Amino acid sequence: MSVTKCLLATAMACAALGTFSMRADAGEKEESKKVFDTIASKLESGGTCYSVNNYKFLFKNLAHGFAQAQQMVQQMPMEGAQKGQVMLIMSGIKSLVHGLGINEIKGIGYSSVITKEPAKGELPLFRNRMYYYLGQNSKNCILWDLNGTKNRDFTSLKMLPKSTVCAASWEFYPDKVWVKIKGILSSFPFPPAAMLSNMAEAKFSKKTGLQLPVFLKGIGGIGTFVITAGETKDNKPTMCGMAKIPSKNKIILTLFKNLYGIKKLNKGYQPFILKGDEIKANITPKAKTPKWICPLLRQEGDYIYIASNEAVLTEIKETETKGNGLITTPEFKQIAKGIQLKGTSYLYCSELFVKTISDIIATYDENNQNGHVVTKILFGLAKYQNIFTVVSLDKDGILVTSSSNNDLSEANSGGTQIAVASTAIMAGMLLPALNSAREKARRISCTSRTCS
Repeated sequence: MSVTKCLLATAMACAALGTFSMRADAGEKEESKKVFDTIASKLESGGTCYSVNNYKFLFKNLAHGFAQAQQMVQQMPMEGAQKGQVMLIMSGIKSLVHGLGINEIKGIGYSSVITKEPAKGELPLFRNRMYYYLGQNSKNCILWDLNGTKNRDFTSLKMLPKSTVCAASWEFYPDKVWVKIKGILSSFPFPPAAMLSNMAEAKFSKKTGLQLPVFLKGIGGIGTFVITAGETKDNKPTMCGMAKIPSKNKIILTLFKNLYGIKKLNKGYQPFILKGDEIKANITPKAKTPKWICPLLRQEGDYIYIASNEAVLTEIKETETKGNGLITTPEFKQIAKGIQLKGTSYLYCSELFVKTISDIIATYDENNQNGHVVTKILFGLAKYQNIFTVVSLDKDGILVTSSSNNDLSEANSGGTQIAVASTAIMAGMLLPALNSAREKARRISCTSRTCS
């Protein structure tokens, strides 16, 4: 069977999923009302946009549709092997949906209200809310794994200097996500899929000398990054950054040493200098690198600090001690108005972030080889201007609250297709890799039979 025919048959079967439906009984109608009321209670009405989407029956109909579509495939005028390939792909998509727990999303709602009317030459400020309703007993959805374990006070906000143009804090445990990915691959309807995770772990171990599950567990926890903007003495723009990342048992430091073969400095030039639990870039006086770029890694306790230079690390720690940073400014107080500074993660981005990057490109890209392309992309993103977003959990789902210069009206184009589209995208990303693994297994099998 040609690839085109196989894909066409699969597309026809998947398209048919939306045509199969089941009638809701009285109990399901009551649950549907509960979904709507729960989501609506998390949103704000009377603004520029308001929407509640119930996905419960979408996924119920999809589950029913899979069975119906399989029957439809059996009736297609194709050879047995051809039907088998189509059924295999459909079963893979079904495993992906259930493995990621996408079918547990019962509904999504969003709303936007204006919190500051625009003055002349300014943009309005909106408070946006988006709520993902999953239910108390639905804990398999990958959204839970991507958004931490519990809400916490954002103490890291206190360490952001006034010059901060972008910052974020998160709680993330990649080892849990990796376990879920391995589980999904092992549930696929052909054995070679499970080989992918084993191959990835073996390759990582060979290159780094570390076990992938151990490394992922070592970097799980609460992390923070900060980017500041400034100027040199000769008025050239600068941008410095710092990331504070969990590194239990010095796992990131060990990774870096193993990857680059870093040892204590002996004779001759080495690109990195190792001193105790710190690694610094060895920038020579003749280097054309700006003086404000001198990267370092420093392990302190169970965290590693990765900074563009020593000065920004000092500035951030002093700001945290003095308590005179970004959160004391009128601009931050305005954008954070009405948002609880508590949750699992946050993101702050100033309009100066894009402007500073553009200024740096214009200043240091002497031949302007990349400047015009990157600047065009950046100014395409600049429409989002200022933004402050907080993600928080409750017993039923995940709430995303943000303050920005744009509302969520554009999200109307997504509608009820959000979950289905995300499934299709992920399937499109995974299936080529799975087909490659299956083909390798087939060649190995053929070789084995030939040798015997």
